[in-house]
Amino acid sequence: MLARLGVLALLVVLLAGGMGRAWWAFDLASHFQTHYLLAAAVLLAACGVLRLPITATGAALALVVTATRVVPWYVPGPDPGPDPGSGPTVRLLIVNVLKSNPDRERVLEYLVGRDADVVILQEVDTAWMEALAPLRESMPHSLEALRYDDFGIAVLSRLPMSRGGEVISLGRAGLPSLACTLERDGAAFTLIATHPVPPVRRSNARLRDGQIDDVATLIENAPRPVVLAGDLNASMWSVPYKDLVARTGLRNARAGFGVLGTWAPRRRGWLGRVPIDHCLHSRDVTIRSCATGPSIGSDHLPLEVELGLPAPK
Repeated sequence: MLARLGVLALLVVLLAGGMGRAWWAFDLASHFQTHYLLAAAVLLAACGVLRLPITATGAALALVVTATRVVPWYVPGPDPGPDPGSGPTVRLLIVNVLKSNPDRERVLEYLVGRDADVVILQEVDTAWMEALAPLRESMPHSLEALRYDDFGIAVLSRLPMSRGGEVISLGRAGLPSLACTLERDGAAFTLIATHPVPPVRRSNARLRDGQIDDVATLIENAPRPVVLAGDLNASMWSVPYKDLVARTGLRNARAGFGVLGTWAPRRRGWLGRVPIDHCLHSRDVTIRSCATGPSIGSDHLPLEVELGLPAPK
């Protein structure tokens, strides 16, 4: 009975996760595909042991569906050719520090040790930036929109901002996003950093979707190459993410490197993380590496990306 109920529940949540356009809460079920894949494998094995052929068919269907959504992230994409990404390399860190995280020294030690070119910080306020002040010695260029709530955001860079930077209010929530042009060895790229609200209720889901929609419009009009970085509060399987990629043609830096889950409730991280922190890029950028960083006391793991820019013309 437990095996049958488990398979039925799994098929229901898979169906719900594919109907995110019908109701905002259904889209929440789309984020946990790696969890569903593991559950389907366990249930299929249990059905084999218990000799439940009909129930096993349902588990096998769930396994195939989730595998088609998860496995491709571990498969390298097509060779972009000799020209894209043949220019200088830039190392990015995308870090949601968690505003209430008390271990600021640990975060600072991690950031200094990684020696990145650009750091995108989220959930930062004045106190956080004071604690991370030693970074400014190696990263003198910055663009910041600090807030008292969980939506402060900052970009610190050792690369010059050749055209300055801009704080942009996107979506009805009025939360700040950052846009700047960074340059290395004659190659410039547009960096956009954003952090919409989590979709914990219907109104929040609409605010998140509206901000991501405005980000897509910004990207459509931004000079190439372009990189979008931040905690989007949406996984690769959710409706707003799919719409963003469809409109902009951006690619995900984690493609070929795995699902790379980054968020989980702090006390339940062992259950498996959800990939909601992203680095998306235009097709003229190549990704040399993409990985999650260590735990730094936040409910998010950092996302570490090394990208190749087009050679300057």
